[in-house]
Amino acid sequence: MDAADRPLRPGTLAGVIALLLVLAFLVGAMVGIGTIGTLRLSELLQRLLWDRLRDALPTALLQRISPVALGVAGGALIGLATQRFGYSLDTLGQVIAKARATGTYRLPSVGKSLALFVLPIAFGGAVGPEAGVCGFVTAGVYAGIHALRRSGLAAVRNPDHALSAAIRSLTGAQGPVAQGAERHPFTYAYSRPASGVLWVVAASGFVLGIMGFVTCFGTAGSLPRFAPIDYLSTSTRDWMWALAALIIGYALAQFSLLCHAVSSTIATAIGEQRHVTRAVIAGAFLGLLAIGLPDVLFSGQTGTVALLGSWQRSTALFLALTCLAKLAATAVCVTGGWIGGEFFPMIFCGVSAGYALALATGCDPMIAVACITAALVSACTRKPVLTIVVLALCFPPTTLPLVAVCAVLAAKAPRLRR
Repeated sequence: MDAADRPLRPGTLAGVIALLLVLAFLVGAMVGIGTIGTLRLSELLQRLLWDRLRDALPTALLQRISPVALGVAGGALIGLATQRFGYSLDTLGQVIAKARATGTYRLPSVGKSLALFVLPIAFGGAVGPEAGVCGFVTAGVYAGIHALRRSGLAAVRNPDHALSAAIRSLTGAQGPVAQGAERHPFTYAYSRPASGVLWVVAASGFVLGIMGFVTCFGTAGSLPRFAPIDYLSTSTRDWMWALAALIIGYALAQFSLLCHAVSSTIATAIGEQRHVTRAVIAGAFLGLLAIGLPDVLFSGQTGTVALLGSWQRSTALFLALTCLAKLAATAVCVTGGWIGGEFFPMIFCGVSAGYALALATGCDPMIAVACITAALVSACTRKPVLTIVVLALCFPPTTLPLVAVCAVLAAKAPRLRR
């Protein structure tokens, strides 16, 4: 509207709005299909490496030590790719910070970024997909928003533009809509309400695109769903252990931050530009841990689902060691160049520690899991609202008040710096 040199006809304006909403929906759907398709590709490569290739090894000993070989091989490929491409993926926090600071977000290269995203996941990195997914989704939606802005401006300036022709066919308008001077499309920004509508429509397309892909090709990954807390049968002793669980979750967060600080110091000592060396050392460390504690591998999504049905057959010591090892492995992976998300690994660690506490003390397992997981994630990220939103995907509504209390308290407490 600002680009036009005279007021737009009501019918023409309605046509522009309708078509831009359709395009926003299609952009969201394409980004959703691309996102779930990328996750599915990562899972297929993961199965190829960790199931078929490992099972094809001739002896049990080779199968036993295969995590080290795959970790080193994955580290070499990740390091070479990072060195060759000249950049690494942004973490979730970096993506959000850049988008807020600049009003946009771009990937240097979609193909190269896709390779940097897939490699750590395929080779069993203790990182989740949310960092890469956040970057792809943010870049894709911003690219769509900018394309819509350019299309809208072109339609009100140029009678020969395809969108302008479509508007005329819908509204019956004749001739050019406007003959304004050419200006850079980023000179104009949508108002907050208009931008909000476009984001909501694009998000709807994103969700429906994912649903369509899942219907046709099956899902990629899964999230655990925990049973609700039975408050009527909860004893005073259980609530005392809930306080202990909150403290344990906070302590685990400090351990995670300490691991990040130590591994960052080591990575700096090795050299910021020695990408291959850092990534190979991270892969070897991950593989060595996985020989005795196989659940340190991968993001923890499917591991958490499996833990729901198997934790009672384990021991408190094994689950506690797995939790500590995975927190350390995630820190080493991220600082070693195996860039990925930390939400899903932290959720797995919180669940492991919660079940360990339940096995050791006999307290209510759902209370222990909810308190430790919420405190761990929130104390690490310092984002209690985001923690509650993410954990709402796993915990039933009746558990969320307890999750919220633990998340807020843990986020307010002092913490170590990375």
